[in-house]
This record gives sequence, structure tokens and C-alpha cells, in this order.
Amino acid sequence: MWQITDRVLDDLRLLLNCGMDDQPRLTLILVGLSELDRRLALTAHQSLRHRLALAGAHQSDPFFDAKARDDPRLISEGILRLVNHLAHFALVAAARQHAQPVTGQHVEFAAEELGI
Repeated sequence: MWQITDRVLDDLRLLLNCGMDDQPRLTLILVGLSELDRRLALTAHQSLRHRLALAGAHQSDPFFDAKARDDPRLISEGILRLVNHLAHFALVAAARQHAQPVTGQHVEFAAEELGI
């Protein structure tokens, strides 16, 4: 049985995230890979934790306060690309103010910037 590796999935994610003017240039449909459902079933919070860990953050570091973490816009209906953009803008807004952790105000500013 053929299995797709995490590295290949990550490479595919990078390819699929490439786009100009927010328009995807590539669409891929994977069919018949039941194991894939489990591996792609990341929640918005898991995605944030994963991206922060890749950036070298420790799980004990409180990057988002409770209000920011629970903001419905940060969850973004599970659309991970939108979650990542919103989290990125919120982190940048907090960094500009030399603030830690990211607050609900930073998420609100990021949402306004992205038109959410």
C-alpha cells in the first residue's frame, strides 16, 4: 500500500499555498487515502501551536492571551490559510508594540487589516 509521507504533504502544502492576488494556482484532490483524513485534521489551534513550534517557540510561552486565542476570527471556521494569515498579522502587530502576549486588540487589528 502506498503511503504519502509528512514531508511530501508539507511540500504539497507549500505548492498549493503559492498564489498571486490570493488566487490559488494549483488545486489537488487526493482520493482514497483514509489515513490522510486523520493527518490533515488539524484544528486551528493545533495549526498555530505547530507553526509557533517550527519558529522555535516553547509550548510554555504564552504567545496569545485567552481573549486572543478564543477570538472567533482567529479560529476562522477552520480555514488554516486564513488562520495563518490572521495569526501572522496579529503577531506582527504585537511585535510592533513590543507586546507579549498577543491580545484580543492585536487580533482585532489584524482582522481589520485583512478585511475579516
